[in-house]
Amino acid sequence: MNGIVATVAVTFAIQVAVSAAGIAGPVLAPFAGAQLSLNAALIGIYVAFMYATAAIVTATSGAWLQRFGPMGTSQLCLMFAGLSLLAISTGTLWGFALGGFLAGIGYGPTTPASSVVLSRVGANRFRNLIFSIKQTGVPGGNMAAAAILPTLALMIGWQAAALTSGAAVLVLAAALTPLRRALDEGAQVARAASLRAALIGPMRTIFATPKLRNFVMLSMAYSGLQGVLSTTMIVFLIEEAKLDVVAAGLILAVAQGAGVGGRVLWGIVADRTGRPTLILGLLGLAMGVFGIATAYGAPHLPLPALAALAACFGGTAVAWNGVYLAELAGLVEPAQAGEIVGAGGLFTFGGVALLPFAFTLIVLAAGSYAAALAILSLPAMAGGAWLLHGLRTQANPGA
Repeated sequence: MNGIVATVAVTFAIQVAVSAAGIAGPVLAPFAGAQLSLNAALIGIYVAFMYATAAIVTATSGAWLQRFGPMGTSQLCLMFAGLSLLAISTGTLWGFALGGFLAGIGYGPTTPASSVVLSRVGANRFRNLIFSIKQTGVPGGNMAAAAILPTLALMIGWQAAALTSGAAVLVLAAALTPLRRALDEGAQVARAASLRAALIGPMRTIFATPKLRNFVMLSMAYSGLQGVLSTTMIVFLIEEAKLDVVAAGLILAVAQGAGVGGRVLWGIVADRTGRPTLILGLLGLAMGVFGIATAYGAPHLPLPALAALAACFGGTAVAWNGVYLAELAGLVEPAQAGEIVGAGGLFTFGGVALLPFAFTLIVLAAGSYAAALAILSLPAMAGGAWLLHGLRTQANPGA
């Protein structure tokens, strides 16, 4: 059990650092926008660029894992994440563009790499919980960035805040070197990495397996709404609810913090009930409802009520991933887990790339942040309903 705890702790720390680096651009956007004289809503383009890069890179994770092993891959992810923050710290438009590109490279293979490690140590009885605890690193990193970076930016300047954060991530990458041998044990390292084999093979497996195919397609809607929450919420709250940047950051931190708790909670519930697909369907319905409620309720709620609503939104839209990843990895052999999760990430990250970009387009066309959030809550709600309908049909085939 100590080995499981230590492994989960290491993979959690990596996920926190990479996630914090990924959301740093959106969190610092109000500061950078003022300096660069840009509409803050354009952050959706940055997010789309970052996650489009992540989608492409994560689909090739099998090649990374074959060549460098899961821990070596994780160190490379941290390196790219740290460099993305250094690029942002230049305070230029091109620096932000480069930062988004580097953050996407770092973000992509992180989850497939950790899935390989966790598949080796995770007992089936606790699979959903183990994956969910590790995945709390995503909202955990987002929460840390949302809570700390705005205040740090006011204290030392936003560029210095980005530079300091980037240096910290690079230090963590170097500090993991002594752990590589232990956690890469059994990995097929230093093989010739065939990009074709690493991508085409897993894609064939996914599309030949109905449940795998359905899950990865559903993940686009869920991850897209999570991406909208994580990357546009601060701008939404400033523009629609008229909060200052620190208060908006704290509300986002509440949503992400609820996501941390939610991931653990839903992992436990999925393990106890043995019905993870049901949990995923209910989460889709709930996140859609809370997204629409946030869109139209935020401007009219006092801060405590807004924080409670944000917690409900984050506790669903940010909390589905662990159960999803455990199910995805559990459908294949442990040796295939990394490449299947990586290939599935093409769709998951694709959703995070498309929906925040659509958010920007809707805001620019309609002039309404609330309308954008409400419209983009609908795909997740429809996906949840579709998943539940499928379960009902299976239970009552003659209905």
